[in-house]
Amino acid sequence: MDSNDLAVLRGPAPLSRHQIVERLRHASAWVIVSIEQGQKWGTAWLADGPERLLVTNHHVVAPTDLSLLVLPDAKIKVLFPESRDGRPVNEKEVALKDGKTYQVRVVDFDLLRDLAVLQLVSNLPQGTEPLPLARESCEQGDIVHSLGNPVGDALWVYNSGTVRQVYLKNQKIPGFKNLTRMRYQCVETQSPLNPGDSGGPVINDDGELIAVNESRTISENGVISLQSFAIDVSEVRAYLDEVRPMLHPRSAADFERRGLRYIAKGRYSEAISDFDETMKRGSPVEARSNVLLNRARAYALRADALRYAESEPPLVLNPAAPTRGGSTARSFAPTATRESRT
Repeated sequence: MDSNDLAVLRGPAPLSRHQIVERLRHASAWVIVSIEQGQKWGTAWLADGPERLLVTNHHVVAPTDLSLLVLPDAKIKVLFPESRDGRPVNEKEVALKDGKTYQVRVVDFDLLRDLAVLQLVSNLPQGTEPLPLARESCEQGDIVHSLGNPVGDALWVYNSGTVRQVYLKNQKIPGFKNLTRMRYQCVETQSPLNPGDSGGPVINDDGELIAVNESRTISENGVISLQSFAIDVSEVRAYLDEVRPMLHPRSAADFERRGLRYIAKGRYSEAISDFDETMKRGSPVEARSNVLLNRARAYALRADALRYAESEPPLVLNPAAPTRGGSTARSFAPTATRESRT
């Protein structure tokens, strides 16, 4: 057996650290969100080039960390890595002043997984590349790499760490024993996370996505521990499989299914539009009564939501004060430590 045969058996060599950082950089985006208190930001990554789909956390594009909804599309924009005179732009101030911003629309969000899918309205910038999804989850002891946009002056900040454990995370809402806030396959790592890193990609040594950054642990005295939580690739793959059929509905049944999903997510105007399209495309006579009932339901719920919005603050489970430059912090339980969204 010669050296070429051995190379085939071993498979491709792992990427160098420089190649890993470049792969992360070419796939990442900085998410800037306008809220009542000013701005907050997070990170996203490109999951599908042809469809221009970005994945981030739901709480990044929500009014607050515990909001049940998402902000209007007009309040969300993204920036991609750029270069000036052959050098990368790594400063937030420069990017905000001179960088090109891109508009996105929220395709869908998942509260339990804390994921959201955004779609770029225009074409992707040149050089942007999607991250391939790993076929299998990572394992305890694996080395992982991530990129984010934390509080501070710098963009595209690299982190690395070790996988502490992979397990099912089932987080209850404080004070409500029977209400689940989040439930997902979790990758717990020693990677340091900060506000603004939420939604950022976590990849393995082969440059494949294995998780999406979600939150961290902070002790009661404010000390940040190296205990961070990310959403496993199995959850990401399953969620993208749910979302992709929504992009190009063709039949009356497709529009009806999407309309029902929009109702469940509180997106009533979009649900009404889809039910109208369902009727135009010739929904079966026996199903039209259900479509009309759901359409009327969406109208009623939208009216209730508008009345509530005019008289009350945004619908949240437990409002929390925003941290500077990042997503809002939250406390899950009165214990010695608390988890903070990043």
